[in-house]
Amino acid sequence: MRLSALILITLFFTNSLYAEVQCEDNVVFSERQYVELPGGGEVTLGLNGVGLRTVPVLFFDIDVFYAALYLENKSSNGNKIIDSDGVKRSVVHALRFISKEDLVDNWNEEFERLCEDQCEELQPYHDQMLENVRDVNEDERLYMTHHSDRLELMGEYADGTLEEAEPIMSGDYSNLILRSFIGSDANNEKLKEGMLGIKPACE
Repeated sequence: MRLSALILITLFFTNSLYAEVQCEDNVVFSERQYVELPGGGEVTLGLNGVGLRTVPVLFFDIDVFYAALYLENKSSNGNKIIDSDGVKRSVVHALRFISKEDLVDNWNEEFERLCEDQCEELQPYHDQMLENVRDVNEDERLYMTHHSDRLELMGEYADGTLEEAEPIMSGDYSNLILRSFIGSDANNEKLKEGMLGIKPACE
């Protein structure tokens, strides 16, 4: 085989492997995310899956947000992902306006549902999380990077600006958020299956 042909084939499969994922509403998720490690260096995460969160309103389901999960190694086992020490990133893309009040109310309910015997211990980290909550507009994104000892937050707003928050220094609180998305006690089965790549919302 000629070298030029080998290069073309390599480029084809490389581009296919790392192709963007196109969802409805012109929402695109890249195949890879790059995360800077606290001690230096960088890790590459691959797209594990994308889920769609809907809310029933009368006789219809309203699309609220997409959520993508990025991992060092693909997996469809939510509990193993949560228990692993590897870096994970969840990316939430809003499909409509969501008020700060609704976000706070919903996340307070989730925290109370999931915190169990750690409620008092995790409350300060939950309060810190709520301090970063704001109104979310259509097409804005929240990036949550889950380390074994911390949760890093970054918002991407409608005007294109990026804003990082102070890290939440609790691996347990970071895992609680992942449990809400992909744990055995996840909030929404359809969203969970999409993020785990079982029934992807976007092909």
